[in-house]
Amino acid sequence: MLHKWMKIIIAAILLLTIATSFNTSIIKASNDLIVGADEVNLRSGPGLSYSVIASLQRGEVLTSLDRQGDWIQVASGNHKGWVASWLVVSNTTKQGTTSKVAVSQANNLNIRAEASISSSVLGQLSLGSQATVLQEKSNWVQIQHNGITGWVSKDYIAFKNDNTTTNTSNDALTFTVEVPVLNIREDSSLRAKKLATVQKGQTFNVLKQSNQWIQIEYTQGKTGWVYSFYGTLSEGGKSLNTSATPSTKQIQTIYNGTNLRTGPATNYNVLARVDAGETFTTVSEQDGWYKISYNGQPAFIASSVVTSAIQGDTAAKKSRQPGTLRGLTIVIDPGHGGNDSGTIGVRNTLEKKVNLQVSVLLASKLRSAGADVVMTRESDKYMSLPSRVSIAHQYAADAFVSIHHDAHEDHSIRGFTTYYTNSYQQDLAEALNDGLASQLTIKSRGAQFGNYYITRENRQKAVLVELGYLSNSSEEQILRSSQFQDQAAYGLYRGLLDFFN
Repeated sequence: MLHKWMKIIIAAILLLTIATSFNTSIIKASNDLIVGADEVNLRSGPGLSYSVIASLQRGEVLTSLDRQGDWIQVASGNHKGWVASWLVVSNTTKQGTTSKVAVSQANNLNIRAEASISSSVLGQLSLGSQATVLQEKSNWVQIQHNGITGWVSKDYIAFKNDNTTTNTSNDALTFTVEVPVLNIREDSSLRAKKLATVQKGQTFNVLKQSNQWIQIEYTQGKTGWVYSFYGTLSEGGKSLNTSATPSTKQIQTIYNGTNLRTGPATNYNVLARVDAGETFTTVSEQDGWYKISYNGQPAFIASSVVTSAIQGDTAAKKSRQPGTLRGLTIVIDPGHGGNDSGTIGVRNTLEKKVNLQVSVLLASKLRSAGADVVMTRESDKYMSLPSRVSIAHQYAADAFVSIHHDAHEDHSIRGFTTYYTNSYQQDLAEALNDGLASQLTIKSRGAQFGNYYITRENRQKAVLVELGYLSNSSEEQILRSSQFQDQAAYGLYRGLLDFFN
């Protein structure tokens, strides 16, 4: 009898060993993700409010286990936790494979969370931008671009079998200048040093692409960056822009209730109606109709109901009136939201809630001064960081203000702080901090450098404001009061008004 039980126990151990080995081999073979940023936090749950388990370094290989919204559960060595999807990329480096690449045929092509025009926008592709194709589904393509995984309409992309944006073949991308004079800059920024100028009609090989910027060799041995809106991209002599007019052409609606139709004639169905002032980038033009992209699908609008301008032309902006904010677009970003509560105060105050309360008050004051205000969220919903930044770029915001409240393990720390990352954001941070200091009685910690995604990846003037410490019991009580929130909103409003004046 004892001998029989020993056999059963040994058999069970063998089966368990085989199962464990099999499971381990599956995990090791499933190394499908790579860390795409210098330092990425592995968290205990799918949100920024969860504790950090470990720190992952760029290039580390991960195995995906599950997904919730913009968060992916992964295995890394002895750890299992959650990472933000925009900080990892697909592992496409397996030998003997060639990645299929999608090339955007339009400016501002929406990348959506799901294969539907009603799905939320995660980011955008500029004309000529290249993305790795993950899968195709009906008229949609799932791509990966700059750490964002999402879906784009197949109508606005071209395919190529190449996994690099550095061009060395005879069919390499070329860029043809479409404006009289175009500046070449040292880096991919309008604030970078000007190196030289090129003329309309000149064509150059494209070396690299970075968002809406293109690196070219403008003379032998000398390279620089140009803004892609002011020219046409071609590959192997074939234009990547299907429009007969320059790729930089934008149109703006004149009337409220303007029809967008499914085809270039009035007998086609109405797809949607838009109000005066809506701006679109044209894909092509035929017989008095413009073809545009609307929510990821093709639409047509009559040329008689729009005005046209070259993108970047400041003449199209509303005139600025001193003492007001008329003609300016300001994006207000209430931090956190949805399943990401942000920090939680010692009195159980939810950061996401007070962030939104101050943001609503600020938006009201700015609108009263004539500003066009865009809120990244107006309710308790989750928004990814790339989505928030893409809104700033989409609206070409004159200012982007992200509202937060702070916390620290040292509960004695208190005061408000204004953060910037890029040098061109520092003057706005200082102005807003001064505005707050003129209205608030709590301690000012000044305008400081902070390496936050929301400011680091933002091409606009963007700041992140921490209005105080919810971890400080007495300060938390102040931060929760309607009086403080109104004073903070007014301080930020005064700072913006003084900055633009």
